[in-house]
Amino acid sequence: MALFSPFFKTLGRAAAVPDIGDKEVMLCFLPLFHTFGRFLEMLGSMYWYGTYVFAGNTAAETLLSLFPKVNPSVFISIPLRWMQLYENIMALVKPTDSTDEIKLKIRQVVGQRLRWGLSAA
Repeated sequence: MALFSPFFKTLGRAAAVPDIGDKEVMLCFLPLFHTFGRFLEMLGSMYWYGTYVFAGNTAAETLLSLFPKVNPSVFISIPLRWMQLYENIMALVKPTDSTDEIKLKIRQVVGQRLRWGLSAA
């Protein structure tokens, strides 16, 4: 049964996120010794022919500075990093902002392509 383990993980990736494809860019925060980091991010990028961008540094400042540069379409992380993204966005938003202004500020923080994410915790 252990022989088929990679096969089942591949099927699991395909079933979990069926709409992902070769145009995806994953900004990856999780270390490769982490199950999600290795099997979903790194091997998932290879499976989907996407682009894997490893943050390289676990500091929030590094990760947050990479969003507009890398312009990811996928982000998988821990709840703390999602909260930090939210806090950075909310620091820009004013109560008088229109919906369009809020959307622009969100894109200013996360880039233009982010369309899905996953919290691993």
